[in-house]
Amino acid sequence: MEKVAVAIAAACLVGYATGAAAECDFDKPVGSCTVRFQILSASGSKPSYRAEVALHSSAPRCSKIEWYLDSTPHSTILKTANSDTDSVFGTSPIAAANISIQKCTVYAEKQAPGGPAGGSASRNARYGACADNAEARRLLDSYDSEPNATLAGSLANMRKNLPALRSMLARTQGYRSDADFYGPNKAKIESEIGALQQRVDWNANAIRVLERCSG
Repeated sequence: MEKVAVAIAAACLVGYATGAAAECDFDKPVGSCTVRFQILSASGSKPSYRAEVALHSSAPRCSKIEWYLDSTPHSTILKTANSDTDSVFGTSPIAAANISIQKCTVYAEKQAPGGPAGGSASRNARYGACADNAEARRLLDSYDSEPNATLAGSLANMRKNLPALRSMLARTQGYRSDADFYGPNKAKIESEIGALQQRVDWNANAIRVLERCSG
């Protein structure tokens, strides 16, 4: 029962910074991202094969993954999350070796009317000393798109949540040593470990960037 509860808590923590609805501007690329993929299931027989592929972007939202299954192009658009699954089909068995990532692009988020981009006063309250740092603004907007969010409040929340994320990551990694539990739940546990590691890395980097520009 405890392990099930921890798994649920992990999923909640992974989503805490991506829960706010985001409207993406896919006409405005702002950077690149890294991609992790996993084949969740594969089935079929000649001449028709199928697989479920999970793709994870290092960006919390508003990213587009372009990839290939053999020579067939695919794209996965992530608006409000950093992962999704795709069903793919082929005429031969599908394995990880058949998949190649072409690129991952991060796009800008559209600001709601009256939000941080609505005027100099709200902009200064939102970004503070980091107002002239494009990377800091992007990180803050990715973390919390609420119009009344502030630099100080977002940074305080990041500092508070990072130890909890690291603790949850270590605890979830510990399931690998429990063969009875890990065996039948391997795919789910590894997916949670990967997602938690991404959140830890993202938060740690965001804190470093924001602390540098805020003094």
